[in-house]
Amino acid sequence: DLIEAVKACQQAVVVLGKHNPSMAQVQAVAKTLQSARVQELAMASGSAVGRVGSQVVKEFLQQAASGSASAFLGVPGFQSYAPRSGQIFGILQQMQADFEANLSETQKAEAKAVEEFEQVRAAKEDEIASGEQQIVAIDAEIADLGEKVAEETKALEDTKAQLALDTEFLANLRKKCKTTDEEFAERTKSRMEEIAAVEDTIKILNDDEAFDNFDKTVATGAAAFVQLSSARGAAQAA
Repeated sequence: DLIEAVKACQQAVVVLGKHNPSMAQVQAVAKTLQSARVQELAMASGSAVGRVGSQVVKEFLQQAASGSASAFLGVPGFQSYAPRSGQIFGILQQMQADFEANLSETQKAEAKAVEEFEQVRAAKEDEIASGEQQIVAIDAEIADLGEKVAEETKALEDTKAQLALDTEFLANLRKKCKTTDEEFAERTKSRMEEIAAVEDTIKILNDDEAFDNFDKTVATGAAAFVQLSSARGAAQAA
């Protein structure tokens, strides 16, 4: 709006600055001023022209719309078509200056706002880039953890399988050991019985009565052997 108001004021100052502007030119710039809402903008922006100046502009626009030359003569400062020396010319110049000042401030404020926005956007883009890098790093960590979990799971399964084999082997070994212990106990019992029997035999053989019986048996056997030998010798001699 301020840009249009500045342009409208500039055109009006150029036209009204002429010595004898035509009625058509005056009506054209008045229409442009009205379209740009210069009177409302001057009031809203606190222009230096004040209420009186705004009222003069309002009357000027109304008279221009009527198209009556006599009506223009009633506008303060516009008598005898001498706009440069009239009040309306000065008011429009002041409005132009005020609008340009306001426009400059607005543009500066907008430029500052754009700069601040760009700074904020750059900071946010940096934050987003940093966040994306963190996400990539976290994804990589998750992938590594996934691989480690898979490896650990496989290792756990292998350990369980080996434990099952070892448990089965231990059970078989215990069973075998039990059987071996029983067999060893049986053999030991048999050996002990044999040893006891041998000890009993030795004890019997070492007994005095046993020695006497042995001597009698040996003597009887010797006599019988001698008799048998003599008989064989006699038979051979005959």
